[in-house]
Amino acid sequence: LAQAQAALGRLEHTARERGMLRITAVLLHERLQLCLRANAVAAAGSHVQALQALAAQALAAHRLAAPRVAHWAQLASARWHLHQLQDEAALALLQPLLASTQPGGWLRLQAGALAAIAAQRSGQAHMALRGALQVLQQAQAMGVACSLHDLGPDYLQLVRQLQGGDDPLLALYAERLL
Repeated sequence: LAQAQAALGRLEHTARERGMLRITAVLLHERLQLCLRANAVAAAGSHVQALQALAAQALAAHRLAAPRVAHWAQLASARWHLHQLQDEAALALLQPLLASTQPGGWLRLQAGALAAIAAQRSGQAHMALRGALQVLQQAQAMGVACSLHDLGPDYLQLVRQLQGGDDPLLALYAERLL
């Protein structure tokens, strides 16, 4: 884990030096995830703060990457709240992100998965399963269904619940993933 953090840190430093704000944001988010997996809360908090500062910097400089960097910062804040078991706060950050048409790709899949996890933990089982199903459908359409393993055990538990559902195609996708 320490080697991964060091490698991501070097990449982040290089991306910052070259003014590559979106790449810097993605790398900071990856470092945040590693810290949260290791329960390194203080380091994780510093990555959230760095992402928020990067988003503010990009906005102030009127950079084209500003909206995308802001989305990564918003996702990082939501992930932080989810880790701290502040599910309602996480949902409040994730719902506008999911309602927007801008964030797509892996960022949108992560936001959807985190929202599904937060919904499940806050007692909104139907919303959680619907969200997990949407993420699974999107990932399958994008050809990245196997990457959903990276979303962690909470998301995979939601997918397990889809296996016995009414839609045989989605049950097959869930079975393949698990």
